[in-house]
Amino acid sequence: MGLLPRCTGSGKNCDSFLVGRYTGGSSPTYYRIGVVQGAGRSTVFLRSQRSDGTNLAGDLNTGIAAADGVVLWLRVDFQGVNPTVIRARVWPAGGSEPSAWLLNITDSTSAEQASGAVGVRARNEDTATAHTFAFQSYQATALPPSAPPTTIAERLGER
Repeated sequence: MGLLPRCTGSGKNCDSFLVGRYTGGSSPTYYRIGVVQGAGRSTVFLRSQRSDGTNLAGDLNTGIAAADGVVLWLRVDFQGVNPTVIRARVWPAGGSEPSAWLLNITDSTSAEQASGAVGVRARNEDTATAHTFAFQSYQATALPPSAPPTTIAERLGER
């Protein structure tokens, strides 16, 4: 759960992202999925990007009213490799988690098709004004691996 300020500068946003599949080095790669709001929008939007700034999809309207200090929950799910399925949903604190994913896309960009670290990132594009971001809760969970595929010989009882 996180607190998201509302940037007021013209054309500026305050962004809060979950970073997934982070691999470091001189050119780190990762996905960033998060919420953005700014002076030009009346609602909070969900944004999905690669580390190079390329959008995975257009910004998605969450329907949550934009406000300074809005407190939101964000759930992001990364599944598979080549392609990676990326799903996300957002809801206001005190509300119920939606059953449907607002974002549900696949991506096969080679740089991001590896396991990596997860984390959070806050960004204030409105450099003329100081804004406060806060994270109250953060949890990362690895899903258990699926069972290996059964071979034809095992299914037929052969050895």
